[in-house]
Amino acid sequence: MTTPPIVAFIGLDGAGKSTQIEMLKAAYEARGLSVFVHPNPSLQGLSARLDEVAVEHGYDDRFAMLGPDTHKIMTAAVKWMAMSSLGTAPEGTDLIIADRYAYCQIAAADALGASNRWLIEGLFRGLPEPTLTLFMDLDPALSVARVKERHPQEWIDHGFLTRQRDPPAALPQESAWTWIAADATFEETDRCGLVAVAAQTGDWMLHPSDAAEAMLG
Repeated sequence: MTTPPIVAFIGLDGAGKSTQIEMLKAAYEARGLSVFVHPNPSLQGLSARLDEVAVEHGYDDRFAMLGPDTHKIMTAAVKWMAMSSLGTAPEGTDLIIADRYAYCQIAAADALGASNRWLIEGLFRGLPEPTLTLFMDLDPALSVARVKERHPQEWIDHGFLTRQRDPPAALPQESAWTWIAADATFEETDRCGLVAVAAQTGDWMLHPSDAAEAMLG
């Protein structure tokens, strides 16, 4: 079975990935194409429980209890279990949209100061490479503001996000990514995404000119 084209959305929390995924999915389904969205599992519940255990045993939080290396391989393993099915989709699927990709885990390892980046990279080696990766670039300060507005209790740190924003640019795959300014309006961002996907996935999907029409109605 041939794997359909895969479009991966990556970027900081609050960059609008989920919104853009839904808008892209709707645009293609409106043209009779079948789209499968590969979700990104939330670790909020696990993180909250680990923090509770950490405090019970005299630690400030899960990071202090586990250390960066153990924490990162634990969370990366959970993400790997979900992403291992990335190349599969229901029969007849024309496009797979992935909410985040392995690059996010590599960036997080660097941001946490973990020394086992080699292990994270090895864990994710073998996953199908996305046909197109859209990097939703957002200022870390705006990321914090958006996340706090949405989930006031969620842990998020400006320094961590700043460190997480830069490492992906050092990856060899970065030269093939499409960078999109995520501080624009959702409609402007969506227009850029549609054009990028159309140009990358071929004539059997949307042409770039059709992408503009999709936003203009």
